[in-house]
Amino acid sequence: MIMIMSVLSFLVVLVPIDSVLLNRELHSVEIYGRHIYCAPFIGNSIFTLDESYNLIPQTFTDDQSYRIYDFHTTPFAFYINNGRSIEKFYIASGTKETIYSSSDISTFIVTPSEEVIFYERQKRMLVFLDFINQIKLTLDDVNIKDFCFVNNVLYILTKNGILFCDEHGNVFKEEKIPDRFSKIYADSTLVLLFSPDKKYIYAFNPSWKKIELSHGVRDITGNDEFIVILSENGTTLYFYNKSAF
Repeated sequence: MIMIMSVLSFLVVLVPIDSVLLNRELHSVEIYGRHIYCAPFIGNSIFTLDESYNLIPQTFTDDQSYRIYDFHTTPFAFYINNGRSIEKFYIASGTKETIYSSSDISTFIVTPSEEVIFYERQKRMLVFLDFINQIKLTLDDVNIKDFCFVNNVLYILTKNGILFCDEHGNVFKEEKIPDRFSKIYADSTLVLLFSPDKKYIYAFNPSWKKIELSHGVRDITGNDEFIVILSENGTTLYFYNKSAF
């Protein structure tokens, strides 16, 4: 009985404080500043959610079949990964440039200094670009599911754990994970693991806690107040108090 109670004490069922039904299917979501940005998997626009919960498009290409594997927002630009290249779209001017092209870019991040790190899945290589978009270093023969970068810490999700690295890819800590997941979200106080086929996530702060949800998860973003989850079908945003995690 004692063992059962110990396990159950780390199981939490969360109820959202709000939700927004979207008028289209979306693939990824990000909070930057006071705004929520969303993108479809195939499309030519990044959308901003306004105060009335309308999706306002920012069109970056004429190609309506453009694939958006993931994207990141900075004060003046969107960075977009189409699987073959990472492109930078300047919001004010409407111009676009290619940051780097490769054969199979599965995911990427942009650091606060706007240096790009991306993973080449076929080559099993993590690539670090400098501020002029030249390769400054690589980590070879690594099998990465996903990664993110917060407060100069690179969180790398692998099959069985999380690698905590500095900005040069040097591992200073490892953490085993309690289940297998395909995606990771992290901020200054919290790490979340999730997969589109699961209706639960795991939170690490400072130990693992399983969190049951009433819906599946396609993507997660957050800020100091809220965690925002895009549903498994990409049509609803769920808002949670961050303190609940």
